[in-house]
Amino acid sequence: MIMTSLGALALVTLAAAAPPTQETPPGLMPPAPAVEAVAPSDLGPGGFGDTGQVAIGSDFAIGFDFAAKSGDASVALAPAVDYFLAPRLSVGVQIRGEHLAADAGSRTAFGLGPRVGYVLPLGETFSLFPRLGLAYSHISETIKGPPKIENSGDFLTLFLYAPVQFHPVPHFFVGLGPLLRLDVADENARVGRFQIGLSSTVGGWFPW
Repeated sequence: MIMTSLGALALVTLAAAAPPTQETPPGLMPPAPAVEAVAPSDLGPGGFGDTGQVAIGSDFAIGFDFAAKSGDASVALAPAVDYFLAPRLSVGVQIRGEHLAADAGSRTAFGLGPRVGYVLPLGETFSLFPRLGLAYSHISETIKGPPKIENSGDFLTLFLYAPVQFHPVPHFFVGLGPLLRLDVADENARVGRFQIGLSSTVGGWFPW
């Protein structure tokens, strides 16, 4: 009799100590699973290219202008800002100033346009950051002559820039890569001016 009573008391004690079963109240959905963070190995060095980051940089280009019967060198400065909408995927805007001087004359251009980019990690300190964009440009040119001729016009230019970037310290990068530019339209419906060259870049990034 005593053993039976002790056994019953033990069962009651264990039942009282057991944690209550959690049930979802009627009409409520169970909580959504947590979103997994992007692995650092899927981003650029130091986490470059994560969602919400802003990258600010300036490109300096030395190029070769291949037009009809010419092959002149040009220099350009192009500050830009890029925002990462998703891991490694960015949208941005670039302002570009360019000047070409040659024996036959000179040309000055000012442009503004959007671009998209994508970061490809290349180890712990390098990344490839190609960017494709379309820019509106206003160009003024002078032909020495004689006679001296001055022209100006508006262009739409497609460009591709693919620098390999070196990240020596967190939040800073320098890079070098090919720059391709093609005029796809102008106010006189002329197309086809093509530029190819190398452009260097320097900049930094930070969480927004």
